Amino acid sequence: MVDTVFFAQATSLVFGTILAAPLLASVSNKSRHWGFMAMMFGTLSALIVHVALSLWLFAGASVFWFIMSVRGWLNTREIPPAS
Repeated sequence: MVDTVFFAQATSLVFGTILAAPLLASVSNKSRHWGFMAMMFGTLSALIVHVALSLWLFAGASVFWFIMSVRGWLNTREIPPAS
């Protein structure tokens, strides 16, 4: 049976690495925006794993990477032109 920690680990791997890496390496601003969103979801999944296993130093690293992915997401969003 699959438990929550295993599901969170798999989600972290898929969203935080497999999907985010090629999107973040893209030249397109829209692709990087989606890459930062995938990275946010992956780091939140990793945070669940770290807290569940009491890995507090890694939990702090996950919070740091979540904040950095939010920063990247905000920097790559489309800002409508002022009229």
